[in-house]
Amino acid sequence: MPHSTVKIDELINDHSKCLEDWYRGTYAVSAAPGMPVAKMPDIKKIEFLFNEWFNARREQLTNLICIEWDYPSKRLDPKFQDIVQLTAALADYLVHFKTIIPAPFSTAVLLIQNGLDKLCKVL
Repeated sequence: MPHSTVKIDELINDHSKCLEDWYRGTYAVSAAPGMPVAKMPDIKKIEFLFNEWFNARREQLTNLICIEWDYPSKRLDPKFQDIVQLTAALADYLVHFKTIIPAPFSTAVLLIQNGLDKLCKVL
């Protein structure tokens, strides 16, 4: 199993770890160099922050993932019926947008787990 699919599999199977990874990747970017990131909030707070982040970028994510990456056709592609493979492919795509999505692996997992099918109108 390639490195990215191993990481994706770990994040899919540990929701708390996934949220913490997303939080570190998203908020460590805005911390001053050399300064430690503030104490890790509890999981409910991180879920809230992810939802705020997602809602603030809904249109941008729709354009980037649903339209440009064509998530609906990938979701129906037989080679992406395995959720780990689909999520790894999305994460590999998101890596190219680190200024917008600083934690691509955990973001891909959270997006798929939190309704990317609905966002992209996949039946």
